[in-house]
This record gives sequence, structure tokens and C-alpha cells, in this order.
Amino acid sequence: MLVFDKAKIREALTDENVFDLLQEWGGDPSRDTFGYTSATICHNPPGEGSRKLYYYENTGLFRCYTGCDCYFDIFELTAKVAQIQWHKEFDLNDAVRWIAQRFGFSGDHEDRPEDEDLDDWKYLANYERIQDITVKTNSIVLKEYENDILERFNYSVKIGPWLREGITQDALNQARIGYYPGADQITIPHFDKDDRFIGLRGRAMAQDDAERFGKYRPIKIGKQLYNHPLGMNLYGLNWSKDAIKTIKKAIIFESEKSCLLYASYFGWENNISVACCGSSISAYQIQLLTEAGAEEIIIDEKYREMLRLSVIFTLIGIEALVADNNACVLHSSFIEKDGGAVLFTGPCEIGKSTQANLWKDYADAVVVNGDKTMIFEKDGVFYASGMPFSGSSKDCLNQVLPLRAVISLQQAKGNSAHKLESNEAFYKLYKNCYPVPYSRDFTGKLLDFVKRMSQSVPVYEYACLADESAVRYLERKLCPILQSL
Repeated sequence: MLVFDKAKIREALTDENVFDLLQEWGGDPSRDTFGYTSATICHNPPGEGSRKLYYYENTGLFRCYTGCDCYFDIFELTAKVAQIQWHKEFDLNDAVRWIAQRFGFSGDHEDRPEDEDLDDWKYLANYERIQDITVKTNSIVLKEYENDILERFNYSVKIGPWLREGITQDALNQARIGYYPGADQITIPHFDKDDRFIGLRGRAMAQDDAERFGKYRPIKIGKQLYNHPLGMNLYGLNWSKDAIKTIKKAIIFESEKSCLLYASYFGWENNISVACCGSSISAYQIQLLTEAGAEEIIIDEKYREMLRLSVIFTLIGIEALVADNNACVLHSSFIEKDGGAVLFTGPCEIGKSTQANLWKDYADAVVVNGDKTMIFEKDGVFYASGMPFSGSSKDCLNQVLPLRAVISLQQAKGNSAHKLESNEAFYKLYKNCYPVPYSRDFTGKLLDFVKRMSQSVPVYEYACLADESAVRYLERKLCPILQSL
């Protein structure tokens, strides 16, 4: 078997290679101070979406600041493009192989027994993202930068647009808001809850820059990019934590500017505001607020539904609870058919609820849950259980059934299905599980559980249409399984 070394290929790829790929895939990339800016081809077809996909040359990583809101490398981007543009489901090996062939990199021949045991941690390591994070139990320590760089900016320049909106000069001084003439940017330093300098964002002043590259982006000075994972911090918590502890309330805004405006109106000592600096709120950000003493959280309407679930999951520690009790939570639609459970899994918007409802309409199935399934093992048998969380779906039944099959979905122009080998099934299942945050111990338990499940429960990859034919085709595959168990 021809295999390719991911690390060697990553090292051999040049920034120009990456630029060529972005062009080839319709990203219309452009050069910026830190690397490239591209259209969000990671989750949008070419020509759609905003220019919020950034490539950082110093790390070789992409960051999507809209739908994905995470870091990923060129191989993960290849897999995303394959799904959106080519309607193919790429795993990591597929992506590495495609990149190698595209640029003419050589591989090595390797013989591997088909029944070779999978080393869970080695397998997972192939999918690890490079992030500048040190994991410590349930807390995260971000990289700290030398804050003497802040002395290089101009603090005498009046930030006219912000002052006219009502932000006071005192608030700007307190937050150390400055101006970077070389890039024509307002400089916004970010600190963690312990006042450590962890990042530096710039707000573009020139309209052309704002439209082309986005209003806000990390600042690069020399070879140093002062970036940090936005979902792992809350802007302003270092100042507001005392007031939050006293008042027991917190207000979440999207932008740093809103926090400064709030402090200007109500005073620094009464400031209970923080900013998530993105289009979503992470579970870890909620954890930071609850640890600070917030019992009530005031948020914008657009965050409300997502926050509600995040708060619940965070407060009860559901991922850790299920991992510690020989179980997992799978992002899936759950149907009952002939006394057994069939789960449809895959990424968001792939059609899980659609397929579940088709089975309800055409095969007398019952939709137990439209979005999440608890899976547990008892006496060597795997069971699917309903949960009180169903996303936008209204299907939410309290029912437990033996798990007969899991269907990993792909959208296609026809119907075709095949049963996955246990190692392939492991990857499909694991990437759709709700992970255990910030804990190697619990993640290890989850890996062990998913490995056993992938070896015991039939997992099918199903490329299909969204009509009755998809039901009839899969029915022929599954009925013998359902009737024999």
C-alpha cells in the first residue's frame, strides 16, 4: 500500500502552493500582512460567503472566523472542499494523498495487516490541530506575549469614530487602545482573566481594507503574529470579573468596542461586560463566566439558542459524565425501526433529520430524536437512548433501544452504501461525538468506547438522495440486520 508522510508533505508545501490551491478552489486569495485572506470555501461554495478565511504563514494554519470558527490545516481544508465542491467524503488519508498527487510528492510502500489493532492515541494524533494551548485539567493557559510591544503604538491620537459613538477617552486609556500608523489600524490588546497579554487585534480604519480583509484581524509586527484562539478567552474579563462576582451577572457582547461603550456609560467599577469577539460563544467561555461567579448571563438574541445548550452541557459536564459511565453522545438523528435503533450521523446540514423523516414517512419508523443520541454499553450490547436535547428538531422521545446500525451520510446524485471497516468506522463515529473538553483522561475513555462500538456495531457510509428512493435502497441493506437481531 502506498502511504504518504503527512509531516513531510506539510513541510514540503510552500505558501505559494497554498495560494495556488486557494485560487484553484475559487477562494480568490489576496496577500495580507500575516499571510492570505480568502473566501470561506471551507463551508461555502465558490462565490458565496464572506472573506473571513485566513491563512497564517507563521503556523501554516487556516482560521475561519464565520461558520467554522476554528483552526485547521491544509489537509482538513482539502477534506472540507472535497465535501462541498466535489461531493466526496475525504478522511485525512484521502486529503494527504490528494495533496501529494497534486504537487507530485512521492510516497512509500508499506504492508499493514488488515486486522492490525488500532492504537487509539496514535490514530487520534493524526487528526490533532496545532494550537498554542497548554491543557491543565479544566482550564486553559494561552501563550503569553511580551507586552513591551504595546509601547510602540501611538496613544496620543484621538480615536474620533469611537469617541463620537460615546466611548470616553478614560475607557480607551484603561483598555490601552492605541493606533498603529504603519497599518492604519486601531490596536486592541487582549488579556486573559489573570491580566496576561495574550493577543493583539487591529481594527482597520481604511474602508477598502475593512471590506477586503475584514474589520478586525490579528496584528503582525515583523515575523510575530499576535493571535490567539478567540473561543478560549473573553475580552474584558480581567477588568469585569470583580463586578461580575459582586453583581452575579454578566453581559456578553460580540465586539470589544461594545464593552468599552458599556464601561463609559456605567463606570469601570460597574462594568460586567465581556466580548466573545466572534459569531459564536464557546462552552469554555461560558465556563469562564460561571467560574467568575455569574449566575445570570445577558446575551444578544442571535446567541440565545446556542448558549442555552452550551450552558446546560457545560454546567452538568455531560461529556465527562457520559465518558465516565461507559457512554457517549453522538451528533445524530435517531429512529426506531422494527424494535431497534438506527442512527443517521454526519456534519451539520448534511441531511440527518431529512433522512430520519423520510423513514418516518415511507417506512413506518419513529423519530426518537432529531439531533443527539446517548449511546451506552451494557453487558457487551450497545444501546441508543433519547435525550432532552434535540436541536431545532421537535422530535424528543424518552426511549431506549438496542443499537442496530449507524449510517454516516453524504449527499450525492444517486444512492450507494457500503459497510465500513472498523478503523474507518472509528473515525466516522469519533469525529461526530461531542468531545470531552480539556481532559486527556476523559478523552481516553471516549476513545476506548468508540473503538469498541466501531468493532461491534455495523457502520455504513451512505451517499444518497433526499427522497423515497434513499429509504428503499438502504432498507434492502438494513432489513436483514434489523430482522436478524
